[in-house]
Amino acid sequence: MIEPQVRFRQIDSCETGIFENDLLVMNTETLDTIVLNPTAAVLWEALNWPQSLEDLAGLLSEVFTEEEKENLKTRVAEVLQALIIRKLLIKA
Repeated sequence: MIEPQVRFRQIDSCETGIFENDLLVMNTETLDTIVLNPTAAVLWEALNWPQSLEDLAGLLSEVFTEEEKENLKTRVAEVLQALIIRKLLIKA
């Protein structure tokens, strides 16, 4: 599980593009790629700057006000883990 206080940001060697309504993100060195839905794309854009799990869950809680914060944290952690596996995030 991702610790809330750890901060992550996008790697420098990535490219993005749009595929239908989704965001395609690729590590240009490893060619690891992921397609992000519009909500995950918001998280990706926020990761231009160092962000923690708490920061990102807070960002989504502003949009999804009816959603429980713990549920949002779990979903954000899943997105972060997918980005880490594809080597698209680094610890900041």
